[in-house]
Amino acid sequence: MMDLRSELGRRKSLVEGRLREFFEERRGKLDGILREALDALEDLTLRGGKRVRASLVMMGYRAATGEEPGQILDPAAAVELLQSYLLIHDDVMDRSDLRRGGPTVHRMFSERYGDEWLGISLAITVGDLADSYAQQLIAESDFPPENVLAALGVYNTMVEYTGYGQILDLLGPHVEADVDYVLKTHLLKTSMYTFIGPLLLGATLAGADQDLMEALTRYGASAGIAFQLHDDYLGLYGEEEVIGKPATSDLEEGKRTVLVVEALRRAGEGEREVLLAALGKKGITREELEAVRRIVRETGALEFSRELEEQHLREAIEAVEEARMDDFVREFLVELAKFSVSREA
Repeated sequence: MMDLRSELGRRKSLVEGRLREFFEERRGKLDGILREALDALEDLTLRGGKRVRASLVMMGYRAATGEEPGQILDPAAAVELLQSYLLIHDDVMDRSDLRRGGPTVHRMFSERYGDEWLGISLAITVGDLADSYAQQLIAESDFPPENVLAALGVYNTMVEYTGYGQILDLLGPHVEADVDYVLKTHLLKTSMYTFIGPLLLGATLAGADQDLMEALTRYGASAGIAFQLHDDYLGLYGEEEVIGKPATSDLEEGKRTVLVVEALRRAGEGEREVLLAALGKKGITREELEAVRRIVRETGALEFSRELEEQHLREAIEAVEEARMDDFVREFLVELAKFSVSREA
């Protein structure tokens, strides 16, 4: 059986090495305060993460060719910069203070300059730079020009669909969001930029055929939803020292997860009042958190969400079991999907 952690760890080391080289190359072209901005981006990008997206770029290429050439490192590093771009902007929108166990970029700048709006403005700009850097890494990668052009199209589709998902996510607390609404948000946002996009980016650079692209898309759609459902579970039931953010943060943001919308649908009047009082409230107490956890569990919403995870896990595995692809990639993708619904952080 494949040692998934070892395989992820090996690719993580390669990609982070390339990212460090990239930042050093850029640092040599900048001075003074501009280096400060680059340092903030480097700090966030290299602060943590399993580099799943980067590994999936490599797997997308290998699915079609059976190889992982050295030049695939640049597109793999690009999706990690895309991740930084989206996280920086997401943290501004969510007013988050913590990311990966450290200060968010806008909070870091706000404290450094004693000006919250300046910190937000600088963070947004640093995020935009990360997007530009990611596209440069793909555009300048050593693959056939027609494949590179198509890969840039994939990248921009990732950003586009993630944007649609973010709009739905932001509006969730302000509309009558139901389970279908939440799952559509997960598909557009998490599935696209965490699974589908990276896989298709690598496969496109390899010149993969349509059948393989479709199999990877089906896998990525289901694996991404399963991943996000589990992430939402951790966001409510995880502990800060493990997940790297307060267990109350999703509730304080008023985030509509499957756990929340299904609990609201099933809850009695008194339970609904407790849930609605907690959603969007700042400074939720431990007692209030435990009350929400209890209601989600006792209404059956927790079990419902975990069953959805398992359903999408099965669909992800089925999508690649019969696909024509490198056997190593198939096993990697199956193990990754299983890991997505069993991880603790």
